[in-house]
Amino acid sequence: MVKKRGNKQGFSLIEMMIALLIALFMVGGVLTLFGGVSRLYNTTSAAALTQENGRFALAELSQTIMRANFFGNLSRPTLQVSNVAVDGGEVDCGQTWLRRLSQPVYGYDRPTAGHLNCIPTGADQSDMIVLRMTESNPTPAASRVAGQAYLYSNLSHGRLFQMGVEADPAAISGGEYWAISGIVYYVKDNPEGIPALYRFDAATGTDQDVVQGVESMQIRYGVKSAAGTFVSQYLSAAALSDWNAVISVRVDLLVRSKNFDSSYASGSACKGGPSYTLGTYDYLVPDLPPRCYRRRVFTTIIQLRNNFIRF
Repeated sequence: MVKKRGNKQGFSLIEMMIALLIALFMVGGVLTLFGGVSRLYNTTSAAALTQENGRFALAELSQTIMRANFFGNLSRPTLQVSNVAVDGGEVDCGQTWLRRLSQPVYGYDRPTAGHLNCIPTGADQSDMIVLRMTESNPTPAASRVAGQAYLYSNLSHGRLFQMGVEADPAAISGGEYWAISGIVYYVKDNPEGIPALYRFDAATGTDQDVVQGVESMQIRYGVKSAAGTFVSQYLSAAALSDWNAVISVRVDLLVRSKNFDSSYASGSACKGGPSYTLGTYDYLVPDLPPRCYRRRVFTTIIQLRNNFIRF
């Protein structure tokens, strides 16, 4: 007896090709979606990192600027402090420069090349700010360093001296030792070629890359009114004649992403030399390195807390 075969058939070649084509469209859609999500993630991450770096840079500057003119126990406008250095034009960030307490806040406009020879080359395309103060806490005997500048003071009297070089003024009643600190902030490229905010410590002679991505810094100084109760105007360092009249500081930063952003390749951020307004200064993005980075301007105004102390 012969069995009859069922009516079983496979896919034709045309059906197989149609199925493969549909599958290719589906895979392409998934890949396109994945690429879009990936680009969105990278863009969001770059924007978040730029935001974080900008806020951290402002916090770093604000904290130090608010401490400017803090000199330990001294807390009255009329003080007796000896051995304060006068402005002799020193540019070496040495002991005499460090003891120039009559200039707790000082600055230089861009280009800053040649103003301070203690600052490395390549830091001349942004403003520079100098801040002088003592450390936040008195220095115990075990931590005092020979050759370093200290302020020995009580509430109304003080004397600046260099430990181990000049006579120790411990005869002042009720005094304590406060290490003098001189901080300089500036912008330059780090070893990776990324612009960064740098902090130079004159007491130790060291500089530190504080925040990456800071491409430009513009500083203006708030000058008090005739009555001395509010800021009458903000001036650049070059336009300022009386540094004792400064009661606040305005900081404008241009912060960029760390990595090149390919989504900007055909956008305005890469074409035509985009510019950004930092206070009264228009910063033109240079041709090299490539312009295609995400950028954002950050601004803050910092009140000087200790501006009533004068020498």
